[in-house]
Amino acid sequence: MAQCHRKDAVGPLARLWVEYSRANPTTNCETWLENLNNDPKWNTAIAIAKNDFAVSVECLKNGKSSPTFRRLFAMPEQEDILKKSAAYHRQNPDVSPELHLRRKHLALHRALEKRTLIYLDTNHWINLRHVYLNDTKAQPAYRLIFQSLNQLAMDGHVLCPVSFPLFIELMKQNDETTRMATARLMDAFAGGVCFQNPLEIAKMELRQQSLRVILGDKAPDLSDHTWTKVGYIGGELLPFNKSFSEEDMRFLQKLSIDGLWETPLDFFAEFDPSKFSLRHEDKLAAATNADAEWYRTNKVSFEEAFAREKAHQLRLLMKEMEQAAKEIWDAYPEYRDVSKLNPNQRASPWVLPSLQVLGGINAVLITGTKKFSANDMLDFQHAALAVPYSDALFCDGPMAHVLENKPLEFGKVYETKILSKPDRILDYLQNLK
Repeated sequence: MAQCHRKDAVGPLARLWVEYSRANPTTNCETWLENLNNDPKWNTAIAIAKNDFAVSVECLKNGKSSPTFRRLFAMPEQEDILKKSAAYHRQNPDVSPELHLRRKHLALHRALEKRTLIYLDTNHWINLRHVYLNDTKAQPAYRLIFQSLNQLAMDGHVLCPVSFPLFIELMKQNDETTRMATARLMDAFAGGVCFQNPLEIAKMELRQQSLRVILGDKAPDLSDHTWTKVGYIGGELLPFNKSFSEEDMRFLQKLSIDGLWETPLDFFAEFDPSKFSLRHEDKLAAATNADAEWYRTNKVSFEEAFAREKAHQLRLLMKEMEQAAKEIWDAYPEYRDVSKLNPNQRASPWVLPSLQVLGGINAVLITGTKKFSANDMLDFQHAALAVPYSDALFCDGPMAHVLENKPLEFGKVYETKILSKPDRILDYLQNLK
């Protein structure tokens, strides 16, 4: 499976093996290759595959991933997961990949209902990493915080979910030792739990509000779509290759779901950090600075800025709004009489909450004197995810001040504990026991 995506001669060979092994699960791959080697058509592909395999073996001996084979795929735990997955899906071929993933969402959502969810921004993860590595930079207060968090996590009381913005900041750490240590710490405290990509969260909120307008109290709760596992930290996409039959593709998609559901964050932390950049955040910061100049020149009030920023965030979802409307139109034909809709609902902070938090932060700072940077854009995304969907947010002092105080007071609005100082964080954790 790990080579099926390749466009060289090995790709078709890997896909052929997946098809064959699915129908003949007891066949040994090496025996199959030896038999196939009699066909000149596959000689080149087999030679390349064997050479790549030898290189991978040497890399794996040293605990490293090779250019063509990730360390994760050689781990006994991962192999066991895929073997069990293959056996289950051979016995349940009628379950679609979409339904299989949906069931995992629901099970994860139920498990999280019993936990206190704490979101840590990168600064706090780094301070905890100093303790984890027994670094001289480790602060005494964070040693105590580490102990409390570790015990709470082991006892099943607390989870510290990660997110795509956190992953982007993780990959800014060029030193492999500290980057991998941070990733493993995140794995330990997050339990593999991850927020959906911020755009997916916004799309979920949009669908949720549309359903409330149409169905009222009968609207289904979509909140379980908030969460996924770190294997899907960049978004939930199912693999597809037209070389496979539909049956084989469905089987492989379900295998990939089970594999990625158990994939640790340190697998992705192995990637080349130079491949990750903040170009998008740089452009966003430049645009925000340009908007700030207009707001400040025209002396726009916070209230007007807040309304404008929320409207701007909503405009960015226009394509998603059209898609959501079509899906709901098709799913609920009995509600197509628009005269019976009730769009004039009371204003609520729970209408597209992540966009409201993001718009509120922008409105406060864009009417002030702040100069925006790419890192600020990521900090805003941390808050937009954490405030509505976590029990607590540990962030830096300036962000805590913006979120906690007027005019936002988001800590009260969303009943989220927002902390920045180590002593207050420690008190909070100790009171959870």
